[in-house]
Amino acid sequence: MFLIVLFVQGIELSLSNFLITIPLWIHIAMILSVNNACDLIGDKTNGRKTLAILLGPRKAPYMILAEGIIVYGEIALLTIPGVYPRSGGIQCSCFDPRIGSYRKMQKAGFDESTKEGNMAPVSKAFLVYVSTFILGFALSAMPAW
Repeated sequence: MFLIVLFVQGIELSLSNFLITIPLWIHIAMILSVNNACDLIGDKTNGRKTLAILLGPRKAPYMILAEGIIVYGEIALLTIPGVYPRSGGIQCSCFDPRIGSYRKMQKAGFDESTKEGNMAPVSKAFLVYVSTFILGFALSAMPAW
């Protein structure tokens, strides 16, 4: 999706542009993982195949944690060589609240009854992530940065 936006805007697809979009993809995958973890029983009953079903109810929540760690680790890894601007590190300020949200989700559990409560924080985390992504890149375009 993000690569399509680059194409439509006439921005050349370079390795750098490709790498910049990876944390966004993973963050969206994390939202889907929360949804799938909450729907695991219903999906399994209806014969669907998801990663949450393959991992099982005990391990599926760890996929969500792993995706969150990968997103923010990727930001750090892309900032070091300059793929992300240093001001892009603003996104890392979202990591600690994200861990707090994960702990609350873990405590509540992942099933149909907790789906709405779990989808809200992961969706909000994505909105904050995208906002800080835009802010970081906008600041890097300013002469003082």
